[in-house]
Amino acid sequence: MDRSFHKAVHKYRKHSKEARKHFKHVKDKALGEGLVALSKSLNQINTKLNVINKKLDRIKSTHHRY
Repeated sequence: MDRSFHKAVHKYRKHSKEARKHFKHVKDKALGEGLVALSKSLNQINTKLNVINKKLDRIKSTHHRY
């Protein structure tokens, strides 16, 4: 009884350790993918803002001539 109990405990600890490692890997991967998506979105917003700024600069420069 004592030996089989210790074997079961050891097996449980080994499995839970592997499960935690797997979960951490999955979590890190998901976090990384989320950051990549966020970075792409921010780049798109930045590009759009640059376009808007250029258009505003053109409008300002045309109005100053008059």
